[in-house]
Amino acid sequence: MKKSIVALAIAGIFAIPSAMAVEVNGAINIGLDRSKTSGSATSSDNVSATSIETGNTRLSMSHSQDLDNGMVADVFVELHYPLTVANGNIQNRNSTVGLSGDFGSIRFGTNENAYERMIYAHNYHEGDWKYGPISIMGVAPAGAGNDAQMRSHIWDRTNNTLIYKGPDGPMAIELDYAFGGSNTTATRTPSLLSMALEYTMGGGVGLWAGYQVATDWAGNSATPTAARDDSALIFGASFGLGSMGFHVAMETMEWKDTTNNVTTERSAWKVEANYPMATGRIGVSYAVADDSDEDNAGTNTTTDDGADTLTIGYYHPMGPGVQLFAMYSKTTNDPAGEYNFAIFQAGAGTAGMDYTNYIFGISVGF
Repeated sequence: MKKSIVALAIAGIFAIPSAMAVEVNGAINIGLDRSKTSGSATSSDNVSATSIETGNTRLSMSHSQDLDNGMVADVFVELHYPLTVANGNIQNRNSTVGLSGDFGSIRFGTNENAYERMIYAHNYHEGDWKYGPISIMGVAPAGAGNDAQMRSHIWDRTNNTLIYKGPDGPMAIELDYAFGGSNTTATRTPSLLSMALEYTMGGGVGLWAGYQVATDWAGNSATPTAARDDSALIFGASFGLGSMGFHVAMETMEWKDTTNNVTTERSAWKVEANYPMATGRIGVSYAVADDSDEDNAGTNTTTDDGADTLTIGYYHPMGPGVQLFAMYSKTTNDPAGEYNFAIFQAGAGTAGMDYTNYIFGISVGF
Protein backbone atom coordinates (compact mmCIF):
# COMPACT_ATOMS: atom_id res chain seq x y z
CA MET A 1 0.00 0.00 0.00
CA LYS A 2 1.40 3.39 -0.94
CA LYS A 3 2.37 5.81 1.81
CA SER A 4 -0.08 8.42 0.57
CA ILE A 5 -2.99 5.97 0.84
CA VAL A 6 -1.93 4.88 4.34
CA ALA A 7 -1.58 8.53 5.38
CA LEU A 8 -5.01 9.38 4.03
CA ALA A 9 -6.61 6.45 5.87
CA ILE A 10 -4.98 7.30 9.18
CA ALA A 11 -5.73 11.00 8.79
CA GLY A 12 -9.38 10.16 8.19
CA ILE A 13 -9.52 8.12 11.37
CA PHE A 14 -8.05 10.91 13.48
CA ALA A 15 -9.72 13.73 11.53
CA ILE A 16 -6.38 15.37 10.70
CA PRO A 17 -6.56 18.35 8.36
CA SER A 18 -4.02 18.47 5.54
CA ALA A 19 -4.09 14.70 5.40
CA MET A 20 -1.63 14.42 2.55
CA ALA A 21 0.98 16.28 4.64
CA VAL A 22 1.10 13.41 7.13
CA GLU A 23 4.14 11.16 6.69
CA VAL A 24 3.79 7.52 7.65
CA ASN A 25 6.64 5.06 7.96
CA GLY A 26 7.80 2.17 10.05
CA ALA A 27 9.36 -1.26 10.02
CA ILE A 28 8.69 -4.87 10.94
CA ASN A 29 11.62 -6.85 12.31
CA ILE A 30 11.03 -10.54 13.00
CA GLY A 31 13.57 -13.22 13.89
CA LEU A 32 13.62 -16.93 14.72
CA ASP A 33 15.65 -17.09 17.94
CA ARG A 34 17.26 -20.29 19.22
CA SER A 35 18.41 -19.83 22.82
CA LYS A 36 20.53 -21.99 25.11
CA THR A 37 21.07 -21.29 28.79
CA SER A 38 23.96 -22.94 30.60
CA GLY A 39 26.16 -22.70 33.67
CA SER A 40 23.49 -23.08 36.36
CA ALA A 41 24.06 -25.48 39.26
CA THR A 42 20.36 -26.36 38.88
CA SER A 43 20.31 -28.70 35.91
CA SER A 44 16.67 -27.91 35.05
CA ASP A 45 17.74 -24.31 34.28
CA ASN A 46 20.15 -25.46 31.54
CA VAL A 47 17.77 -25.82 28.61
CA SER A 48 17.30 -24.79 24.98
CA ALA A 49 14.23 -23.25 23.37
CA THR A 50 13.09 -21.55 20.18
CA SER A 51 10.99 -18.40 19.89
CA ILE A 52 9.94 -15.87 17.26
CA GLU A 53 11.12 -12.50 18.54
CA THR A 54 10.32 -8.91 17.54
CA GLY A 55 12.95 -6.21 17.30
CA ASN A 56 12.17 -2.57 16.60
CA THR A 57 8.76 -3.15 15.00
CA ARG A 58 7.01 0.21 14.84
CA LEU A 59 4.64 2.55 13.04
CA SER A 60 5.20 6.29 13.08
CA MET A 61 3.26 9.31 11.84
CA SER A 62 4.61 12.85 11.62
CA HIS A 63 3.38 16.24 10.44
CA SER A 64 5.05 19.65 10.31
CA GLN A 65 3.56 23.09 9.69
CA ASP A 66 5.44 26.25 8.69
CA LEU A 67 4.48 29.25 10.83
CA ASP A 68 4.38 32.93 9.90
CA ASN A 69 7.25 33.75 12.30
CA GLY A 70 9.67 31.42 10.49
CA MET A 71 9.39 28.62 12.99
CA VAL A 72 7.98 25.16 12.34
CA ALA A 73 5.45 23.31 14.48
CA ASP A 74 5.68 19.53 14.40
CA VAL A 75 4.05 16.46 15.85
CA PHE A 76 5.46 12.94 15.94
CA VAL A 77 3.68 9.78 17.07
CA GLU A 78 5.46 6.43 17.18
CA LEU A 79 3.79 3.17 18.23
CA HIS A 80 5.44 -0.14 19.07
CA TYR A 81 3.78 -3.36 17.96
CA PRO A 82 4.63 -6.44 20.10
CA LEU A 83 3.77 -8.85 17.28
CA THR A 84 5.01 -12.01 18.98
CA VAL A 85 3.36 -11.43 22.37
CA ALA A 86 0.01 -13.11 22.97
CA ASN A 87 -2.67 -10.43 23.48
CA GLY A 88 0.07 -7.79 23.35
CA ASN A 89 -1.10 -4.19 23.42
CA ILE A 90 0.06 -1.49 21.04
CA GLN A 91 2.40 0.75 23.05
CA ASN A 92 3.34 4.40 22.85
CA ARG A 93 7.05 4.57 22.00
CA ASN A 94 8.27 8.09 21.18
CA SER A 95 5.58 10.76 20.79
CA THR A 96 6.21 14.50 20.91
CA VAL A 97 4.89 17.90 19.86
CA GLY A 98 7.03 21.01 19.58
CA LEU A 99 8.55 23.98 17.76
CA SER A 100 11.73 24.27 15.67
CA GLY A 101 13.71 27.28 14.50
CA ASP A 102 17.20 28.77 14.32
CA PHE A 103 17.57 27.99 18.02
CA GLY A 104 17.08 24.26 17.42
CA SER A 105 13.91 22.60 18.68
CA ILE A 106 11.90 22.26 21.87
CA ARG A 107 9.49 19.36 22.26
CA PHE A 108 7.28 17.81 24.92
CA GLY A 109 6.19 14.22 25.29
CA THR A 110 7.40 10.64 25.71
CA ASN A 111 10.98 9.92 24.81
CA GLU A 112 13.73 7.33 24.84
CA ASN A 113 16.40 9.41 26.48
CA ALA A 114 19.47 10.97 24.88
CA TYR A 115 21.94 8.67 26.66
CA GLU A 116 20.14 5.57 25.40
CA ARG A 117 20.25 6.85 21.82
CA MET A 118 24.01 7.29 22.04
CA ILE A 119 24.27 3.54 22.65
CA TYR A 120 21.86 2.64 19.85
CA ALA A 121 23.19 5.19 17.34
CA HIS A 122 26.68 3.67 17.58
CA ASN A 123 25.67 0.07 17.08
CA TYR A 124 26.35 -1.98 13.96
CA HIS A 125 23.67 -4.59 14.63
CA GLU A 126 20.14 -4.80 13.33
CA GLY A 127 17.96 -1.97 14.57
CA ASP A 128 16.80 -2.03 18.19
CA TRP A 129 17.35 -5.77 18.49
CA LYS A 130 18.05 -7.50 21.76
CA TYR A 131 21.73 -8.38 21.33
CA GLY A 132 25.10 -6.69 21.10
CA PRO A 133 26.50 -4.15 23.59
CA ILE A 134 23.04 -3.34 25.01
CA SER A 135 23.27 -6.57 27.00
CA ILE A 136 25.92 -4.78 29.12
CA MET A 137 26.18 -1.06 28.33
CA GLY A 138 23.76 0.97 30.44
CA VAL A 139 22.79 -2.08 32.53
CA ALA A 140 23.01 -2.38 36.31
CA PRO A 141 25.16 -5.16 37.82
CA ALA A 142 24.00 -7.65 40.43
CA GLY A 143 26.03 -5.80 43.08
CA ALA A 144 26.66 -6.97 46.63
CA GLY A 145 22.96 -6.86 47.44
CA ASN A 146 23.03 -4.07 50.02
CA ASP A 147 21.19 -1.62 47.75
CA ALA A 148 17.75 -3.15 47.29
CA GLN A 149 16.59 -0.42 44.89
CA MET A 150 19.62 -0.34 42.59
CA ARG A 151 18.54 -0.50 38.96
CA SER A 152 19.43 1.10 35.65
CA HIS A 153 17.46 4.13 34.43
CA ILE A 154 19.12 4.24 31.01
CA TRP A 155 16.38 2.14 29.41
CA ASP A 156 13.44 3.98 31.00
CA ARG A 157 11.22 5.54 28.34
CA THR A 158 10.37 8.78 30.10
CA ASN A 159 7.00 10.52 30.09
CA ASN A 160 6.63 14.15 31.22
CA THR A 161 9.78 14.96 29.26
CA LEU A 162 10.99 18.35 28.02
CA ILE A 163 13.41 17.89 25.10
CA TYR A 164 15.85 20.38 23.60
CA LYS A 165 17.90 19.69 20.49
CA GLY A 166 20.46 22.19 19.25
CA PRO A 167 20.59 23.60 15.72
CA ASP A 168 22.09 21.58 12.89
CA GLY A 169 25.88 21.62 12.67
CA PRO A 170 28.99 19.56 13.33
CA MET A 171 28.20 19.64 17.07
CA ALA A 172 24.88 17.98 17.92
CA ILE A 173 23.45 18.46 21.40
CA GLU A 174 20.37 17.11 23.13
CA LEU A 175 19.07 17.79 26.63
CA ASP A 176 16.14 15.83 28.08
CA TYR A 177 14.57 16.64 31.42
CA ALA A 178 11.86 14.36 32.81
CA PHE A 179 9.63 15.63 35.60
CA GLY A 180 8.48 13.38 38.44
CA GLY A 181 4.78 13.81 37.72
CA SER A 182 2.49 11.68 39.86
CA ASN A 183 5.47 9.90 41.47
CA THR A 184 6.26 13.09 43.41
CA THR A 185 5.60 12.71 47.14
CA ALA A 186 5.84 14.94 50.22
CA THR A 187 9.48 13.86 50.68
CA ARG A 188 10.56 13.01 47.10
CA THR A 189 10.77 15.14 43.95
CA PRO A 190 11.94 12.72 41.24
CA SER A 191 13.73 13.99 38.14
CA LEU A 192 15.87 12.62 35.33
CA LEU A 193 18.35 14.64 33.26
CA SER A 194 19.83 13.01 30.15
CA MET A 195 22.35 14.72 27.86
CA ALA A 196 24.16 13.80 24.66
CA LEU A 197 26.90 15.46 22.61
CA GLU A 198 28.22 14.34 19.24
CA TYR A 199 30.90 16.06 17.19
CA THR A 200 31.34 15.03 13.55
CA MET A 201 34.85 15.74 12.30
CA GLY A 202 34.42 14.47 8.75
CA GLY A 203 35.99 11.50 7.03
CA GLY A 204 33.93 9.11 9.13
CA VAL A 205 35.48 10.36 12.39
CA GLY A 206 33.32 11.44 15.29
CA LEU A 207 33.39 11.89 19.05
CA TRP A 208 30.33 11.38 21.24
CA ALA A 209 29.30 11.29 24.87
CA GLY A 210 26.25 10.81 27.06
CA TYR A 211 25.53 11.72 30.67
CA GLN A 212 22.53 10.98 32.82
CA VAL A 213 21.59 11.64 36.44
CA ALA A 214 18.40 10.31 38.03
CA THR A 215 17.31 11.76 41.37
CA ASP A 216 14.81 9.66 43.36
CA TRP A 217 13.67 8.34 40.01
CA ALA A 218 10.90 5.74 39.88
CA GLY A 219 11.15 4.63 36.27
CA ASN A 220 9.15 1.44 35.88
CA SER A 221 8.89 0.79 39.61
CA ALA A 222 7.72 2.57 42.75
CA THR A 223 9.24 5.82 43.94
CA PRO A 224 12.35 4.92 45.99
CA THR A 225 11.87 4.77 49.73
CA ALA A 226 15.46 5.98 50.23
CA ALA A 227 16.89 9.23 48.87
CA ARG A 228 19.21 8.49 45.96
CA ASP A 229 21.16 9.88 43.02
CA ASP A 230 22.11 7.50 40.19
CA SER A 231 24.40 8.65 37.39
CA ALA A 232 26.07 7.33 34.25
CA LEU A 233 28.70 8.63 31.82
CA ILE A 234 29.65 7.18 28.45
CA PHE A 235 32.11 8.56 25.92
CA GLY A 236 33.25 7.09 22.64
CA ALA A 237 34.72 7.56 19.20
CA SER A 238 33.79 6.43 15.70
CA PHE A 239 36.31 6.13 12.90
CA GLY A 240 37.18 4.21 9.75
CA LEU A 241 40.16 2.25 8.51
CA GLY A 242 39.91 1.60 4.81
CA SER A 243 36.44 0.25 4.13
CA MET A 244 35.87 -0.80 7.75
CA GLY A 245 34.14 1.23 10.44
CA PHE A 246 34.73 1.12 14.19
CA HIS A 247 33.08 2.25 17.43
CA VAL A 248 34.83 2.25 20.80
CA ALA A 249 33.37 3.43 24.10
CA MET A 250 33.97 3.52 27.85
CA GLU A 251 31.24 3.78 30.47
CA THR A 252 31.05 4.37 34.22
CA MET A 253 27.87 4.06 36.26
CA GLU A 254 27.25 4.93 39.91
CA TRP A 255 24.31 4.25 42.22
CA LYS A 256 23.95 6.17 45.50
CA ASP A 257 21.53 5.25 48.27
CA THR A 258 22.26 8.38 50.31
CA THR A 259 19.86 7.43 53.09
CA ASN A 260 21.69 4.21 53.93
CA ASN A 261 25.14 5.42 52.78
CA VAL A 262 25.59 2.71 50.13
CA THR A 263 27.40 3.50 46.85
CA THR A 264 27.94 1.03 43.99
CA GLU A 265 30.15 1.68 40.94
CA ARG A 266 30.61 -0.27 37.73
CA SER A 267 32.77 0.31 34.63
CA ALA A 268 32.36 -1.20 31.16
CA TRP A 269 33.77 -0.84 27.65
CA LYS A 270 32.90 -1.96 24.13
CA VAL A 271 34.48 -2.19 20.68
CA GLU A 272 32.58 -2.73 17.42
CA ALA A 273 33.58 -3.25 13.80
CA ASN A 274 31.63 -3.13 10.55
CA TYR A 275 32.96 -4.83 7.42
CA PRO A 276 31.16 -4.16 4.10
CA MET A 277 30.99 -6.96 1.54
CA ALA A 278 29.74 -7.25 -2.02
CA THR A 279 26.68 -9.15 -0.78
CA GLY A 280 26.05 -7.27 2.48
CA ARG A 281 28.00 -6.51 5.62
CA ILE A 282 29.30 -8.12 8.80
CA GLY A 283 28.98 -6.44 12.20
CA VAL A 284 30.98 -7.58 15.23
CA SER A 285 30.72 -6.26 18.78
CA TYR A 286 32.40 -7.17 22.06
CA ALA A 287 31.55 -5.59 25.41
CA VAL A 288 32.90 -6.20 28.92
CA ALA A 289 31.52 -5.21 32.32
CA ASP A 290 34.01 -5.11 35.19
CA ASP A 291 33.12 -6.37 38.65
CA SER A 292 31.14 -3.83 40.63
CA ASP A 293 32.56 -2.13 43.72
CA GLU A 294 30.36 -1.30 46.71
CA ASP A 295 31.00 1.05 49.61
CA ASN A 296 28.57 0.21 52.40
CA ALA A 297 29.07 2.84 55.11
CA GLY A 298 32.83 2.61 54.64
CA THR A 299 33.04 -1.16 54.15
CA ASN A 300 34.31 -1.91 50.64
CA THR A 301 33.21 -4.99 48.69
CA THR A 302 34.11 -6.11 45.17
CA THR A 303 31.62 -8.67 43.85
CA ASP A 304 32.45 -11.23 41.15
CA ASP A 305 29.52 -10.03 39.02
CA GLY A 306 31.15 -8.99 35.74
CA ALA A 307 30.33 -10.31 32.28
CA ASP A 308 31.26 -10.14 28.61
CA THR A 309 29.18 -10.42 25.47
CA LEU A 310 30.09 -11.15 21.85
CA THR A 311 27.72 -10.64 18.92
CA ILE A 312 28.41 -11.36 15.25
CA GLY A 313 25.84 -10.48 12.61
CA TYR A 314 25.56 -10.79 8.84
CA TYR A 315 23.14 -8.40 7.10
CA HIS A 316 22.07 -9.02 3.50
CA PRO A 317 19.99 -6.39 1.64
CA MET A 318 17.30 -7.85 -0.63
CA GLY A 319 15.94 -4.60 -2.04
CA PRO A 320 14.74 -1.16 -0.91
CA GLY A 321 13.89 -1.40 2.78
CA VAL A 322 14.24 -5.21 2.93
CA GLN A 323 17.05 -7.04 4.69
CA LEU A 324 17.80 -10.60 5.78
CA PHE A 325 20.04 -11.11 8.78
CA ALA A 326 21.68 -13.81 10.87
CA MET A 327 23.17 -13.19 14.32
CA TYR A 328 25.14 -15.13 16.90
CA SER A 329 25.36 -13.83 20.46
CA LYS A 330 27.04 -15.20 23.60
CA THR A 331 26.83 -13.53 27.01
CA THR A 332 29.08 -15.05 29.68
CA ASN A 333 28.54 -14.09 33.32
CA ASP A 334 30.98 -14.36 36.20
CA PRO A 335 29.75 -16.54 39.15
CA ALA A 336 27.66 -13.67 40.63
CA GLY A 337 26.88 -11.92 37.34
CA GLU A 338 23.29 -11.49 36.18
CA TYR A 339 23.62 -9.67 32.85
CA ASN A 340 20.68 -10.80 30.67
CA PHE A 341 18.98 -7.55 29.67
CA ALA A 342 16.46 -8.11 26.85
CA ILE A 343 17.95 -11.52 25.95
CA PHE A 344 15.46 -14.23 25.00
CA GLN A 345 16.11 -16.88 27.65
CA ALA A 346 15.30 -20.54 27.30
CA GLY A 347 15.49 -20.99 31.08
CA ALA A 348 15.47 -19.04 34.30
CA GLY A 349 17.91 -16.14 34.61
CA THR A 350 20.05 -16.96 37.65
CA ALA A 351 23.44 -15.72 38.80
CA GLY A 352 26.38 -17.07 36.83
CA MET A 353 24.34 -18.28 33.85
CA ASP A 354 25.51 -17.96 30.26
CA TYR A 355 23.26 -17.27 27.27
CA THR A 356 23.86 -18.38 23.68
CA ASN A 357 21.52 -17.22 20.91
CA TYR A 358 21.25 -17.85 17.17
CA ILE A 359 18.87 -15.50 15.33
CA PHE A 360 17.67 -15.60 11.71
CA GLY A 361 15.31 -12.89 10.58
CA ILE A 362 13.98 -10.33 8.15
CA SER A 363 13.50 -6.59 8.39
CA VAL A 364 11.01 -4.78 6.14
CA GLY A 365 10.84 -1.00 6.30
CA PHE A 366 8.44 1.39 4.58
